[in-house]
Amino acid sequence: MEGHTQWMSDDGDDDIDGDDDGDDDGGDDDNEGDGEDAPHDNGEEVEEDGAHVDGDQEGREEHAADEDMSRNTPLTAAVQDRHVQELLLSNTSTDPKIAGRRKAKLDQLEPGSDINLYLELLKEELVTLWEEGIETWDAYGQETFRMKAALLTTVQDYLGYGYIACQVCHGHKACVRCMEKTPFLQLGKDPGSSKTVYMRHRMWLPKNDPWRKRGDLFNGKDEVEGPPPRRSGEEIDTLLKNWKDCPPAGKIKMQKRKKGDKRKKKEPGPLLGVWKRRSVFWDLPYWKILGTPHSLDVMHITKNVCESLLGTVLNMPERTKDGSKARHDLMALDIRKELHFTQVDQETEEEETDGRKRKRVAKYVKLLAPPASL
Repeated sequence: MEGHTQWMSDDGDDDIDGDDDGDDDGGDDDNEGDGEDAPHDNGEEVEEDGAHVDGDQEGREEHAADEDMSRNTPLTAAVQDRHVQELLLSNTSTDPKIAGRRKAKLDQLEPGSDINLYLELLKEELVTLWEEGIETWDAYGQETFRMKAALLTTVQDYLGYGYIACQVCHGHKACVRCMEKTPFLQLGKDPGSSKTVYMRHRMWLPKNDPWRKRGDLFNGKDEVEGPPPRRSGEEIDTLLKNWKDCPPAGKIKMQKRKKGDKRKKKEPGPLLGVWKRRSVFWDLPYWKILGTPHSLDVMHITKNVCESLLGTVLNMPERTKDGSKARHDLMALDIRKELHFTQVDQETEEEETDGRKRKRVAKYVKLLAPPASL
């Protein structure tokens, strides 16, 4: 019977699915008042045509069950999220537009400095381990004891250092050791590289080191100053506690402008140009007395320096740092004159640039050309 579901029943109950929705009270029950269609006492199975299942109601029940599952299981809730579904579907897509949108949404899902919001639970467990401890089984002594623990340092790459410590790791004050006293030099734009460089690394050498007076090999100046004084943990803790405009954990929301106020209110800038937020680890009672609370992973630093060094020495096109912009930077700083651009180098660079432009134009023209069949 189209649009209905036929059920096999032994007891004549029309509400087979157990829903007390009052369907047996309507006029759709063909067995009501009809003694001939009643089930036999000998247990013979009788096919009943009166049990109707509402498709819309069944769909609502399944949707409610799905909602209960999503509330109880965080994984299903995440999979049912519209943005996550788009990412999962576009993971196998070959369309460049979909792949570009996927990359942009993945960038939005990265916690960045908001990772402190997720580290709150870790911080609470670390406080419990330090103040109360936990019962631990001693396999050698065959007894339990109360164990206390402390987090001495975190290990990550330079970008992760900025996220975990909530410090600026790029720009004019990117040094996590010098902080607001980072010596930097901003290079010019075209034809230069427009990069921010840190050239006074000889300040860390001993005062009598002969390399301090070899400015001809570096920035053209002798280095007579020493490294800036290092801030103590107690000093940093006091600065962050007294920071009134410190953003809370989570996303920073832009403040709405008041009526009649034409100036756009921006989010608070980093404290002294260094700290973007107050890390949750400063809530640990012992954090301010640690000498090295955050450490850098030497593997990543060694890899990057080695790739740049070998790429420049071997003149690898994709790895070398010795390019036209670097030569123009040397000319702007008036150092290493033996590496400056000559008239021949300038003409060669212009020819190579024109050649690359012609190849690029030819490639685009080829893509825009109509098919041969037309």
